[in-house]
Amino acid sequence: MIYHWRPGGSHEADAQDVGMELEIVAENHNLKIHAADVVEYAKDKETALHDLFEWDNKKAGYEYRLTQARHVVRHVMVRVEVGKTPDNQPIEVSIRKYETVRESETQNVYMDTLEVLANEDLKIKILGRVRSKIESAASKMKDYNSIIDYFSEERQKTLFDMVEGMKEEEHKLKEITV
Repeated sequence: MIYHWRPGGSHEADAQDVGMELEIVAENHNLKIHAADVVEYAKDKETALHDLFEWDNKKAGYEYRLTQARHVVRHVMVRVEVGKTPDNQPIEVSIRKYETVRESETQNVYMDTLEVLANEDLKIKILGRVRSKIESAASKMKDYNSIIDYFSEERQKTLFDMVEGMKEEEHKLKEITV
């Protein structure tokens, strides 16, 4: 499997090395990754994961390292072949290697995304979460478009005129009080 970092992120370790180490963490914990397991594994200075954490306790404590672990796991990506072109070239998509799964009321774990999607119950939960994010984004887009419409060029001119008028009134008041 070929690993890479999610676009837009900045990581100081090789994604392939990190991905392989996360596989080891998962294999050692029933194919589930807890942030604490990643931090524990990364304590070994010889690992690729080690350099992705702040180990100076004056700068960061254990809870911060858990946050760093979650960030690393969420940013490791893989390419998955989903078909072939008419000339038999592979069609690939890039997905997160590990998906967040609710383990209990207070605990999330990360599991291999392909394994999650193969499990009908987990797939329904994950796709529901994706649908919810899409609906939220669509709602935000609608709200922003409403704002853009509200502040159309004509209304912007009106608002500009109002602000200029307020500035003139403020200037006149200053002249009167001086």
